[in-house]
Amino acid sequence: MRFCVMCSSQFEPMTPYATTCSDECDKALEVEAREIAPHIFADVSQKAAENLGFKTVEGARRWLGELRRGDTRPQGEIYFVLCGLGDEGFVKIGYSKDIVSRIEALQPGAPEKLELVGRMPGTIQMERAIHKQFSHLRKRGEWFHFTDELWDFVKATTRNGCQ
Repeated sequence: MRFCVMCSSQFEPMTPYATTCSDECDKALEVEAREIAPHIFADVSQKAAENLGFKTVEGARRWLGELRRGDTRPQGEIYFVLCGLGDEGFVKIGYSKDIVSRIEALQPGAPEKLELVGRMPGTIQMERAIHKQFSHLRKRGEWFHFTDELWDFVKATTRNGCQ
């Protein structure tokens, strides 16, 4: 059983990604996400936009905004978890509705303490697009080499990240 993120009523999810109890709550969540989206990416820097392959900051903002609007599944968060530092550091780019529990589940298999360095509202589709954008940095699975390019993206697009 889960609790609906919109009305807090308890419900039995039909899919593993279900966070709302009804179509009505799904629509309310979608409206809320559309209203928030422009503010989430307001601080995208020119360097981060260029790292994403865009000539302008506005192009990067549109791309990130379209990713959010293009996926109708309920929202969770995209997280960036650091393991190690410098040339030996890797970042896991993942998607979860409960980041704390996800990091706790990852920690026993990690060789060093994991550190949450960034998070932002998003969808599975958006997470996959970010994976694709940084595929040249992929080490294995959802783990990527921790480079200045990736760190600039995390700082420019997330909240609660290290500064």
